[in-house]
Amino acid sequence: MSSKYDDLEKLADLKNKGIITEEEFNIKKLEILDGARQEANKESFPQTKDKPQQKIDQVSTYYSSSNKPPVEQNFNFESFSKDLEKPLQNMSPAFKKFIWAFIILIILCIPIALIKVCENSLNETQQNNITHSNAPGDSNKDNPILPNEENEFIYQMGAFETAYNKASNDINKSDVFNQARSYEQQYFGNKGNTITNWVGYINTISTNKGGSKLFLTVKITNKGTEILFRDGHELFGGINPTSTTYNQARGFKEGECVIFSGNLNLEEKSHTEFGAMLQPEYYIHLTNLSKCTN
Repeated sequence: MSSKYDDLEKLADLKNKGIITEEEFNIKKLEILDGARQEANKESFPQTKDKPQQKIDQVSTYYSSSNKPPVEQNFNFESFSKDLEKPLQNMSPAFKKFIWAFIILIILCIPIALIKVCENSLNETQQNNITHSNAPGDSNKDNPILPNEENEFIYQMGAFETAYNKASNDINKSDVFNQARSYEQQYFGNKGNTITNWVGYINTISTNKGGSKLFLTVKITNKGTEILFRDGHELFGGINPTSTTYNQARGFKEGECVIFSGNLNLEEKSHTEFGAMLQPEYYIHLTNLSKCTN
């Protein structure tokens, strides 16, 4: 600051000697005084040289934090495989084999579990779709009188169904299933594998394109038990238009009471054990259809 005063004294001496004019003296004096004020301000308010770098650090910290927008990355299977193998690198060969065997077992069990779930779902759907009531028919024929041998068969199959549903596990259920199959074989075998004048209902009646084949299903039912007899449903089957049954079926509609006779195929045809117990199905070659009279 003292140097500024020295400059002012020298400047005044120059003016007094007439070397510079009054105007030049005033201009130079202002320049000296202004410079002195700036130096005084710097001493009073020192600036930190680290502030620009500090701002840069703050910006870097902001964008490296959670505020930074996520960057989408493509899945790298090779890198994933290496990461998966890292935990196995320090394991013994025997333990590695055990781990891989366990993984393969899990993979194989997945489709088996899915099949089991689908099968259970199918069984539940089938059970919900079957109505355990007498089949619909004309109002005067809802409860026809059934032959004694038909009632006997329906009653026994209903008893097997009840025992099957009450069985504690699949082993016991399968035992009941096998008992039912043995019973039907013996029962129909004693009757020459024929049915004569049993009473039921037309469950379905349909033909293929052009009517060259007829597919007919008759249902017998009593007290919630339902049994189906199908004609024409075998592989490459179908009732021919020239047959007596085809022409007799013209006079029926679905749900109508029918007296029927025919020759049986003794093997129960349901696709599942559950279906065979809930609503057994048999293939039959119908030989006669007639209207119910009672």
